[in-house]
Amino acid sequence: MSILGSYIVAYAIRIYIMNYYKNTRGKGVKLDNNGFFAIEQIAASVVMVGVGVGLFRAADWFGATNSQVKIFHESLVNPNSFWFWAIVAGMAYGMVAFFSVFIFMFKGRTATFAGLVNRLTSLSAGTAATVVSYLLFRGKFTGIQDWL
Repeated sequence: MSILGSYIVAYAIRIYIMNYYKNTRGKGVKLDNNGFFAIEQIAASVVMVGVGVGLFRAADWFGATNSQVKIFHESLVNPNSFWFWAIVAGMAYGMVAFFSVFIFMFKGRTATFAGLVNRLTSLSAGTAATVVSYLLFRGKFTGIQDWL
């Protein structure tokens, strides 16, 4: 529920910023989304780094004793010997998802096509990461109902 909640809050903020950016431009000024996307990327990066630092320091700052917070802290303080291979496994996701980012740069594309390609590359990247995790790290394999 916390993941769902954070997703909904983040999307609400994103939609608010999009509407603010769209509705505060002057009359007759052509809408240029490059500024919005720059603000969105900077804001997302700052929030992700802030949340990471907050989770890392949660025990010191807030006295957090949640086991997941402790695991996150320990994973950075005392990394596993397989850390390098975990990064390599994550690169499978990055290589597949790479193309979904640049679809917005192609001239003449339609939003429907860009949205579909973006979702499909994310799906492909997640599937690739799941298979690599299972094959290289003996991770948990996804159940048949999830594949269906």
